[in-house]
Amino acid sequence: MKKTNILKISGFIFLISSLTNSNTVLADADTLTGDTRTACEVILCLSSSTGKGLSECKAPLKKYFSISAKKWKDTLKKRRKFLDLCPAANENAKMSALTTALQHQEYACDAETLNSRTEIMRRNGITMVRVQSYMPGFCNDLYNHEFTEFSQIKKPKYVCDAKKWYTAKDWARGFEQVEVSRKWNRWKQEYDIKYKDVKIDKECWK
Repeated sequence: MKKTNILKISGFIFLISSLTNSNTVLADADTLTGDTRTACEVILCLSSSTGKGLSECKAPLKKYFSISAKKWKDTLKKRRKFLDLCPAANENAKMSALTTALQHQEYACDAETLNSRTEIMRRNGITMVRVQSYMPGFCNDLYNHEFTEFSQIKKPKYVCDAKKWYTAKDWARGFEQVEVSRKWNRWKQEYDIKYKDVKIDKECWK
């Protein structure tokens, strides 16, 4: 059977079927209300590569990501409990796996969002910064799952030097000082060093 993957937020209908399973999940806005409806909307929105930008998704996602606890593991449990309110969340093994991937999603997985995230480390007492260089596991799960729109688009790739870090000062101003020449000054008994400003590429995910 040919795979169908339809995510229609505005009319709140979603129909998913797999290549190996003829089971379908059909949820209509007229039959779902309250948190049950919201849970299904969250699954739809997070499964869509454009979900975060849709006006219909703002309220459901705001409510979902407001679910929290002091410990992350408890936050995950509470969010899973909420997602499980949707009848489709555990309709079959593949839907359950998708729900698990969505449960662990901390932020969006598009290139723009990944480029907005940074990693920080200390080197010789100096704070170093760069664009987050790894694709988190929950993003990989979304791009690899056949029931999401992510599986139908190109997965972002990190194109910057994964070994390159910048000082927090350079990162803040957007330029790195790069040495272009050095000449020994015999009067000062030290090198005269010239630098130039090189713009830091902060769009590493493409």
